[in-house]
Amino acid sequence: MLMDIIFLINFSFKALKVMAEGDISAINWLFLGFGIISPLYLAIFGLFLIGFSAAYLLPKKYIFKYDEPLPFFIVILFSFIVSGIVLGMYSF
Repeated sequence: MLMDIIFLINFSFKALKVMAEGDISAINWLFLGFGIISPLYLAIFGLFLIGFSAAYLLPKKYIFKYDEPLPFFIVILFSFIVSGIVLGMYSF
């Protein structure tokens, strides 16, 4: 089931051509890691990734009409950090 989710994400991001190949690979590894830890962690990371992706992609694609693959590492990093803080993975 987890590998099916990763395959669908990989296929959809490659078809949409919104990010580079390295970013897709990083997301696949993060989904695999969070999925192994807990499906709840995977779901929370996925929700943050979708939210930050929409906030990042919509202005770039529809307002500025940028058609090339976008540098997406900052979105992945913010999603990872925020989901880690929410899930209590960091101790301050």
